[in-house]
Amino acid sequence: MADEPPAWLADLKAMIGNRGGGDDDDFDDDDDGGGRRSFRRRLDRLRSQRDGYRQERDAAKEMLAKVPERIAEIETAATKRIEDLQVESGKALTGAREEWADDLKLNDAGVTSVLARKAVRDAHAVLPKDQRGDGPVQWWESQVAAQTAHLADPKTAEAPTVPTHLAVFLPATAAPPPNGAGPGRLPPGAPNPPGANDLGSYLDAVPVEGGLDAFAAAIAAVDAQRHAGQ
Repeated sequence: MADEPPAWLADLKAMIGNRGGGDDDDFDDDDDGGGRRSFRRRLDRLRSQRDGYRQERDAAKEMLAKVPERIAEIETAATKRIEDLQVESGKALTGAREEWADDLKLNDAGVTSVLARKAVRDAHAVLPKDQRGDGPVQWWESQVAAQTAHLADPKTAEAPTVPTHLAVFLPATAAPPPNGAGPGRLPPGAPNPPGANDLGSYLDAVPVEGGLDAFAAAIAAVDAQRHAGQ
């Protein structure tokens, strides 16, 4: 507490008290000077303790002075990490959107399953660099075009060379695209966009203020619209 005397003062008082304070105990009366040396040793120890406390105090002050700087460093690092995460998440989302768009194109080109689309990408990845073109989608579309030309004129157009497990996805006849395919519409078997929740998005448009009957009727109407848009 603030009102308590320092430890070195208490030690000094105790030391003087032990001497008794009488005339016979005066430090200067000792022939060998032992009393004076003992007093000086005690005083030196107290001064050493005082200096130690001062050093600890100065070290604490120095540490406290560095706290704002350290906090600023932590805030800067945290801000940079947040910015990096935003960039990384943006790139990941862009990549997911691009992959989804490629999946739609592959689906239009006859590759209608997830495993088949992965097989197309794997087959494209092991091709020589000069045969890869602009990407797996463009490569597969070129194989489909070659197969279509071969079906139209087998004598002049060679059949494309693709892995056996992918040959089944090439057109067997010169058939038109499947019904429902086209810009702005998802063809049958097409993957959903990343993060899409079709039913939930339609349910968001259903009002709930009119009671159970009105809600059921709105569900039926929205469901009909959902199926009409597929």
